Amino acid sequence: MTLVSDIEVNNIALELHADKYGNWSVLERHEGGKSKTLGQGDTPDKAKNLARIELNKRKIKVEVHFITMNGESGVATGFHARNSTVLARMEGGNAEQFSSSQRVFSNRIDEDEIDRYIEIGDEIKSLQQEQRKIRDDYEIVLASEVKQAIDHAMQNS
Repeated sequence: MTLVSDIEVNNIALELHADKYGNWSVLERHEGGKSKTLGQGDTPDKAKNLARIELNKRKIKVEVHFITMNGESGVATGFHARNSTVLARMEGGNAEQFSSSQRVFSNRIDEDEIDRYIEIGDEIKSLQQEQRKIRDDYEIVLASEVKQAIDHAMQNS
């Protein structure tokens, strides 16, 4: 991508880029030289319009109630403008950021289900520890054991 010009969209300084195939992109530069594509299109106007829409989305605040996998309630309010993490306010008032792939429960889940989910997780950990102990006590590398047996048999013959 080649920088064509510096532009301004919604009073934010951005860059307009083009590639050799006639595709246009509007990029937002961040510290450290990183950039984020805000809009792409086959014309500069399409790329700018998509960038404008993306910038406008940042201004909208929502309230999505959720419960973390360990039972803590929170309210997601939107996306971080620079790194696209999910912004949330937790039950105690603490601000948190979650990755865009973070899995949580709907606030429709009842407390008994959360308790059971946590209990299952604890049981799984306990069973994995027990499994690991059995494996550590009795696991062998079959090829090594066969080689040892062959070597032993050859010495005795």
